[in-house]
Amino acid sequence: MKAKTLALLVAVAVVAAYVMFTAPKMLPQQPATAPAEKPRNATVALRVHGVGALLVNGSSYVNTTLTLRVPAVLAINASAPKGWRLKTLMVNGSPVLPGVAKVYGNTTVEAVFERVFCTVYLRANVEGAGARVNGSLYRLPASVEVPCPSTVLVEPVAPGGYRPVNSSAALEVSSNSSLLLVFERSRRVARFVNVRVPVSLNGTVYAGDFEVGFEGVLRLNLSPYGVDDAGCVPFNETVKVCLEGWRRLSTNQTLRARWLALNLSDSEVFEQVWGYAPAKLEGAVIELIAGNTTVKTVAQPSKMMVVPFRAVYKYLGNGWFWVNGSDWVFYISMPPWKKIKVELNYTAWGGAWGRLAVVVRNDNLYFDVGAALGNTPTLTCVIDRGIIDLFYPWTFKSEDEINRLFIQTDYSKYFSCATWERRTAAGPSLRVEPGMKQGDLRFDGTGEAYIRITILEQP
Repeated sequence: MKAKTLALLVAVAVVAAYVMFTAPKMLPQQPATAPAEKPRNATVALRVHGVGALLVNGSSYVNTTLTLRVPAVLAINASAPKGWRLKTLMVNGSPVLPGVAKVYGNTTVEAVFERVFCTVYLRANVEGAGARVNGSLYRLPASVEVPCPSTVLVEPVAPGGYRPVNSSAALEVSSNSSLLLVFERSRRVARFVNVRVPVSLNGTVYAGDFEVGFEGVLRLNLSPYGVDDAGCVPFNETVKVCLEGWRRLSTNQTLRARWLALNLSDSEVFEQVWGYAPAKLEGAVIELIAGNTTVKTVAQPSKMMVVPFRAVYKYLGNGWFWVNGSDWVFYISMPPWKKIKVELNYTAWGGAWGRLAVVVRNDNLYFDVGAALGNTPTLTCVIDRGIIDLFYPWTFKSEDEINRLFIQTDYSKYFSCATWERRTAAGPSLRVEPGMKQGDLRFDGTGEAYIRITILEQP
C-alpha cells in the first residue's frame, strides 16, 4: 500500500514538472505612455510696471514680446535699480515666485515694481519751530516720507525770538533717518534798507542803511529828516530824491507814508521807497489874450508842493498852455483884470479831480475859491473879480465858520462855467504861496490839461 501511494506522488510531480517547462511563457505588462507633444510657435509677452526689468533665461527685457518654440522651459526672475523693488511677479495673471516655469502656449509674464520710501524724523529743541523739506513747510515734530535713496534739502524755520543754529543742509537719505534742529534765542532786529532820504528814528538821524536791535517790543517813530514840503532832499544839481513811502518786506506791503508809527514785536525789514523830481521848477512864459493882442505872464509850479512835482509842461502858442503828469499845481500870475474867460480841457487820471480857483488872499493867510473839475473835454468859465470882494471880508476865525459860510454863499454869478462840476475852496492856511498875489489863478490836477485865458475887461 505504501508503495502505491509513493508511486502516485511521483507521477503527479512528473506531470507538474512537464506542464511548468512545456507551457508557453507570459511577458510582464508595461505601463502606457502619452504620445509626445508636437513642437509649435508661441508668444511670450513680457510686461514691466514701474522701473526695472524682467530676466528670462538670463537675458534682461522691458516690455517686449518673444516668439518661442513650445513647450519650453523658462527661468524667470526680475531686477530692480536703486530706489525700486519687486512687488509682484505674475504668469498669466497669477502671482509666482522667481524660478523655472514650463510653457505650452501663448503666455504673459509681468513684473510689478514699487518705489522704495524712507522716513525722515524731524524734531526741534523748542516749540513752534518748523522746517522746509524740499520746499514744503512742516511744523515740528514731523515725519516725512522721501524716496530712498535721495538727496533731501532741509531748511530750519525759527519761531519768533529764535534763530537756527543748524544751517540748511542737503542730506543723503538711504534708510530711515532722524534729525534734530537746534534753535537759540535771538535779539530781534529792525532793518532799514535802500535808504537815500535821511530819516530820524526815535531821535537818531540815519542817512543810509541801518538796523536797530531790540528785545520785547520796539515802538517805531520814523520820520523824514531835512526834507522840503514834498519830502525831498537834493541829490545833484538837476534832481532831488523824494521819500514816497516804505515797503514792509514780510508782507510785501507798501506803506504810502513818509512817517511810520508802529509797534514791532519781531524782526522786520523795511525798504525805503523813493523817486526823483526836478531840483528846480522853472516857470513857463505864457501869453494871455487881451483884445487883439497878447500879454506875457508866467505859469509857475507851486513852491509849496507837498508831493514831488513830476509833470511836464510848455506853452503851445495862441494862448494855450499844456501840462501832463501827476499831482501838479500851477499859479498863473495875472495882470490887473476885472473879468476873464478861461477855456480848458482836462483829462483826469484815475478819476482824480482838478481845480481852477482865484486867489482871494495870500498875505498872512492863504485862501482861494473856485470850481472842482472832473473829466472836462471842453469847458469855458467866466470869472468876475467881484468874487474876491465877496470872500475877502470874511474874518476867517475858524475852519468851522469858513465851512458854514462857504456852504451858504452863492458865487455862481461871479464864477460861471458852461459845465459846472462842483464848488471848491482851499484854506484858510498859514502856508502862503511865495510870490503869488490876490487875483492870481491856481490850476491843479492829475492828468493832462490845456488852458487858455482871455482878459475880457480890465479895471
